[in-house]
Amino acid sequence: MATPQPAPAPKVKDDSEDIALVARAKAKDAAAFEQLVKKHHQQVYRLALTMTKNPRDAEEVTQETFLNIHRKLDSFRGESKFSSWLYRVTANFALMRLRKQRRQPQVLLDDLLPQYYENGQAARPASDWSERADRQLENKELGSKINEAIGQLPEKYRIILVLRDVENLANDEIAETLGMSVPAVKSILHRSRLFVREALNKYFEGHS
Repeated sequence: MATPQPAPAPKVKDDSEDIALVARAKAKDAAAFEQLVKKHHQQVYRLALTMTKNPRDAEEVTQETFLNIHRKLDSFRGESKFSSWLYRVTANFALMRLRKQRRQPQVLLDDLLPQYYENGQAARPASDWSERADRQLENKELGSKINEAIGQLPEKYRIILVLRDVENLANDEIAETLGMSVPAVKSILHRSRLFVREALNKYFEGHS
């Protein structure tokens, strides 16, 4: 049975509202900036939490992000989506915090991914978890395993997976956000999904 491919993520909605709010905020309209913060706070915090895996760090990254955005709002020219700029600033602050604290050991993704023989056959056959996953989407333990697997990914792999599969950014928007090429984003995303899928295989094998 062929492994189902993830459904294409929807395009990010038109950001005309953000453009209007940014214009008003640049004109010293404090209420407009507050609306921007309210609109994007949850997404920024969620991304920061996914990267830092610590609520206190995530909250501080969120605060630093919006303070930085407020100070540098005049430098935003609208050449990219406001949300892309916001995600890029968030990711940079989160990465700086992680590097400063040096909490996470460097992990080679090749050591985490499923291994294959030269003929392409899996060294350890992977069970088909897709149907059982569909039946257990509300299972808290499964959700915990997914989060645990994502948390083991190296920083760049984790953020790309979250931006694509959680925040629904398109590959070109992720590339713009992180200053990468689209092929590089696609490659990392594919390898990240492989690792998470393998983690779920192990989970279901333990519950078969």
